[in-house]
Amino acid sequence: MRTRRLFPIALLLVALALPALAAGEWRTARLLVVPGRSAGPIRLGEPLSPEVFRVLGDATWRQAPEPGPEGMDTGSVTWGGEAQTELTHGVNVKLNDGNGDDNVFTVYLVAVRAITDRGVYLGCTLRHARKAYPEARLLGEEDLRDYSAGLEIPGLVMLFHEGRLQEMVVLPRP
Repeated sequence: MRTRRLFPIALLLVALALPALAAGEWRTARLLVVPGRSAGPIRLGEPLSPEVFRVLGDATWRQAPEPGPEGMDTGSVTWGGEAQTELTHGVNVKLNDGNGDDNVFTVYLVAVRAITDRGVYLGCTLRHARKAYPEARLLGEEDLRDYSAGLEIPGLVMLFHEGRLQEMVVLPRP
């Protein structure tokens, strides 16, 4: 008898939890990075689609882009932690590629589940990344900011700290 009384309550709790479970979550989303093209559902050169918000959830911070080609790289949409000047964890999308105010220009990925089409993932070793991308150019000290090493291929910069991949930057191909 007791089970019959608890069943409607359990059913109600599950019904209330389903929308939260269906909502996207940037912390758990696995993002496939294709250099110069995309990071998961985020596509360079296109506006953010509804699928982006379905996969990543609600953005935690937004800044509208300045209009026109002179406003290139001025807009920003962030999922995760943003200290206004530096992304510490999450996904940051820079807007206005010079062709459209809302078009994605660059994607920054830090401390999320991101993996390239060649199997390089955030947290992997520098050795693993060099093996996957033997053509990668080693970045000079002036390009590293607070990182100890960096690799660059057309459309992707990989930044390492203490031998581990900490940040990926998906860029338009030159």
